[in-house]
Amino acid sequence: MALKNFFIMGMIVFFSSEVLAGDRFSAAVQHYRDKRYGTALQEFLLFVSESPNSHKMDKAIRYIWVVSQAIKKKESRLLLDVDDWQQTVKSAQKIIADRRSEANKMLKDLEALTVDVSKADSPLDPLRRAKLDPSHLDPSGMDEWVRLRADQYMTVIRQMLNKVIESSNPNAEDLHEAKGFFWFYQGDLELTIQEWEEVLKKRPNDTQLIARLRSVKEQWKEQKRQEEIEHYIQLGIGYFKTGRYKKARPCFKRALKLDPKNPEAARYYKLTRQSIKQAHKQQRIQNLMIKGRALEQKGQLLEAVQHWVDILSLEPQNAIARRSLERMRKRLIMQEKTAQVASVPDKSPRAKSAKPKKKEISHQALRQAEEAYSLGLIHYSDGNLPEAKKYFRQSVRLNPGMKKAVRALDQVTSEIDKTQKK
Repeated sequence: MALKNFFIMGMIVFFSSEVLAGDRFSAAVQHYRDKRYGTALQEFLLFVSESPNSHKMDKAIRYIWVVSQAIKKKESRLLLDVDDWQQTVKSAQKIIADRRSEANKMLKDLEALTVDVSKADSPLDPLRRAKLDPSHLDPSGMDEWVRLRADQYMTVIRQMLNKVIESSNPNAEDLHEAKGFFWFYQGDLELTIQEWEEVLKKRPNDTQLIARLRSVKEQWKEQKRQEEIEHYIQLGIGYFKTGRYKKARPCFKRALKLDPKNPEAARYYKLTRQSIKQAHKQQRIQNLMIKGRALEQKGQLLEAVQHWVDILSLEPQNAIARRSLERMRKRLIMQEKTAQVASVPDKSPRAKSAKPKKKEISHQALRQAEEAYSLGLIHYSDGNLPEAKKYFRQSVRLNPGMKKAVRALDQVTSEIDKTQKK
């Protein structure tokens, strides 16, 4: 009869394991469809490691490749090539195998402890001697059968402890110690510490209890640290995905302060800094565009040109800036033609007989020099060096004292000479 029950239980666990594997694959696919790529990648890797004989293995590996590409596209993560994702799968399999090996070892120790607790007059004696730490039992490294057995052993230990707690005349020290062990094997370290500190008040020289309490406090402290790290990471991710980068950055910074080697916090911190930098750049470009359009409407073309050139220095492929510069170029050329018609010299006899005066640069020539310089900048930004040289030379001829035009002419001439030598 017992053998039959054991067989039935084994079949139930086997089929439930198959269902769980299928559920993990379906959950991973759903995470991918919901664009939760990081979670989807983790689920697919666990599925590959835990279900090597599944008929969905090939699909899972293809999904790993697709999810990796999606992560690259959305969050600037390095794209995994064929060798990389195969190595990633192997690494995940090794991690799971190590966890499973450790869990199986802990399970044997837990089984031996359960036998001792069941046979002992008081369950506290074998528990005091035990070096087993159930908080190290990692469920992700267990298959369903191992997980069920571990839960059964834990349940037996807690039942034996309940007998001590619910006894009619329990000793105060034993009562607190039993409650501490109960919460310890329940996984609540904070309540464990509270109960054992009460025992320590009665037995301040109990070195075994002091060592056990110190170990639990360290575990609890680490548990709280991990919870705090996870809290800040998830909070930061929430801010990051809603575009609130300035609020996200301190969260990832805090997480990295608690765990400098945390890869998720480090990656999101880098992405957040890049996003803030890009946002500042776009804001500056937007401000320059607004000012450039306003100056153009006022007829201050030279100042407007400078704003559009500044935009191209920040974003060379900006189509709006390039179209605006082309529009400015045409308007400046029209102004130049108009100015040339207006500046035709007077050939009348009166003009010839006039006394020659000292040559001075007129305001009109200064303005024309500035316009020629701006046209040169426009052609230079478009890569048209010969036209740029032509306008820079015209600017220098109109105003020989314009140092920026002289420097620009020298620079363009030098670049043309280098191009011709090649």
